[in-house]
Order: sequence, then C-alpha cells, then structure tokens
Amino acid sequence: MQNITLIPAWRRDDFLQVTLDYIKEATGADRNLYVFLVDRGFHTEVVEVIKSFPLEKLIRFAPQHRYRGNSYNLLEGYKYALQLAKTRKSELIYLVEEDIWVGKDFFDYHEKVQSQFPCFCASAVRNQNDDRKHPDEPESVYYHMGYQSLGVSFKLDSIAKIVEHATPALYQNMLRYVKTHFPNSKYGNMWTEQDGVINRIAERNPVHSLYCYSPRAYHAGFVGYNRRGTALEGSREARVAKLRSMSDKEMNDLAGEYKDITRCNLDGYSVDKFVLR
Repeated sequence: MQNITLIPAWRRDDFLQVTLDYIKEATGADRNLYVFLVDRGFHTEVVEVIKSFPLEKLIRFAPQHRYRGNSYNLLEGYKYALQLAKTRKSELIYLVEEDIWVGKDFFDYHEKVQSQFPCFCASAVRNQNDDRKHPDEPESVYYHMGYQSLGVSFKLDSIAKIVEHATPALYQNMLRYVKTHFPNSKYGNMWTEQDGVINRIAERNPVHSLYCYSPRAYHAGFVGYNRRGTALEGSREARVAKLRSMSDKEMNDLAGEYKDITRCNLDGYSVDKFVLR
C-alpha cells in the first residue's frame, strides 16, 4: 500500500521549499507517493525545488487552457490521483498545498483518525470555519459540516464523489454549474471554485469532516493566489530561512486582508487512540 499526497505548486518556491522540508521530517513520509500539480504560468524555480525533493514523486504539468482560476489543476489532479490509487492500493489521498507546514505526526494522525472514524475528510489544520476555542487535547477530534482544503486527507470513496464534478461544464461556468447541481446549498452564489464545489459535496454528505482539537499543521501563506500580501525578497536560501523563523504575528503583518495565520506545535504528539468530542 502506498498513499498519495497531492501538492499543488505555482510560483512560491520559498514556501514550497519549507513545506517539503517539513514533510521530509514527518513520520511515515517515505511511505507516500508525492504528485506535484504544477499549474500553468508556473515559475521555473518551483520546478527546481520539486526536482530536489528526494522522496518518490511524479510531476504533472497542467496544460494550457482558458478556464478561470486553479480549479482545473486541482480537480483534474484528484482525478489523476484516484486512477493512481487503484494501482498503488492506496487507502488515502492527501492534499498539502505549498504553504501548509506539517508536524512530525501529520501522516500518523491522518492514518489513525481515518481508520477510527467515518468522515468525508479529515483536516489536520485549525478549523477556520469554527470560532470555538478548543482546549489543547491531542487525542480529541470532532465533526464539523464545513470543508477546508488545508492539510486534508480523503478516502477513495470521497474522492470519487468529488471527481464526478471534474467536468468541462464546471470549468466553463462555475456559478451556473453549482446553481444547477447544488440548488439547495446554503452557500448560494458564493465560493464557486474547487473549494466551494467540495464544500457543497461535503454539505450533503451524510458524514461530516473531521477536525482535531490540537492541530498537526498550519497554513502559513501570507501571500499567494488568493492572498495579496507582501512577498519576501532576497535569495531563496534567505527567504526560506526567514520563513522558518517567522512568528505568526510577523506573517500576519505581511498579509493583506486575511490575517488568520496561527502557528501550532509541529514537534508531534504520541496518540494511539483518538476520542470523539
């Protein structure tokens, strides 16, 4: 068995380098196949970082197309991963975006909670759709209706539900598609790219998404595709060193509209059995 980790990549070579450095440090990282989804318009420096990654990998370059945003790259990546999973005997498919920094027990957490609880997906990042303050209880998890594409894992049946919608009709007119296929969604006309589509699928799934009280990863992207923050300058080596040393306050100071970065413990926890709260 070999699980599959999808890593979208575009223009942030410094963030990607830090992401991959943390992945290499995670327990069980060498058990996965890493599929890099390189989007159109990528920077060549990103490919340099990918080629230096020492674990087993495949690189998938998105073709040139006229569709809006990055939904095509990600959803077609899920479709490709599902095909691979059948030959690799995979049980889980992960999505780790190029600005998600994972802890040492990231893969261990996902494997255990996915084996212990039914869920549409599991996220190891603080639930950004939940305003409650959860105590630091590494063994505690909970269900929530909302989906977020942050340090997430899926079983194959959930991926199959997603790729049903990976069609030209969606890519050509996302708003029309979600209004037609999800007419009763509480999201209405909001959020029509891939996250919004998957949120609508999760919304009507009988089992919800699973989150942890004590995050095993965090979102560090203060600049990116949907975030108009201030990028770091200098050599890649200098930028990577700076990113690894920055506090969440320093990151949020460079962020634009979204100042929601919250660091978490990346040293890992030792938990064998989780408790549903």
